[in-house]
Amino acid sequence: MANKKYVWIKAEGNADKSITYHDDDDNKLTRYLDPKAKNPPRGTKSWRHQNPGNINHGDFSKRHGEIGFACYPSPYDPKKKICFAIFPDYETGRKAFAALLKTERFIDLTLNQFPRFYTGLLKNSLPDTNEVIEYRKNLRIISKFDMECKIRSFTGEEYEKLLDAIQRCEGWYPGDEKLEAAPDKVVGVKFLKHKATEFLVQTADGIQKWLTRAQAITQAEAHKLFAVVVHGQCGTYLRPYPHYPRFHDLIVR
Repeated sequence: MANKKYVWIKAEGNADKSITYHDDDDNKLTRYLDPKAKNPPRGTKSWRHQNPGNINHGDFSKRHGEIGFACYPSPYDPKKKICFAIFPDYETGRKAFAALLKTERFIDLTLNQFPRFYTGLLKNSLPDTNEVIEYRKNLRIISKFDMECKIRSFTGEEYEKLLDAIQRCEGWYPGDEKLEAAPDKVVGVKFLKHKATEFLVQTADGIQKWLTRAQAITQAEAHKLFAVVVHGQCGTYLRPYPHYPRFHDLIVR
């Protein structure tokens, strides 16, 4: 499992602010926020969402690979919520972030102007918030760039360094995560006198092995095998989940 490359196709937020990712094989990965870790924090939103720029959920994020989103109370109005995109991996999130800063909304901003717009303080008549002041300070210290340079002027390696600096300002701090491997699947069945007696099961890694009927029932009862345990008048037996192949279609002779 450690060497397997997972392709996450959907994700959602949970009540504890963790994010759970799913793939086509029913494997799951959950990334957790550590609410007790403050300096530095652990399991921050950008890391949990694989979204280094903390891009909002919307049409742009959908066009650039978003697989889900999660919402949090707005720091400006607790009655409102702000939703952030979840990407399948860091690379996709990074590319979306790189593309966002090249859009008309940001490309002609100077680095001094950028924090106001990126944190949502759009009206020029409003004074800088503490968040904007701190963001601008951190961006100057981390990037070491001239703050009067426009984003348009950055290319190549310098642009990547700018993205790195903004990622740090957005707070990319890894935390704890848990991988839950999908239960084994039945890929072959042996029958004797119309009764399933042995089951060929396959792990998420593609390893196959034969189980006796009793072993398969035990695995299914422990939620380690994709099969339904049925307790009938004629004894206990297995049947496939709906939409999975019928056992008679998996007969191995």
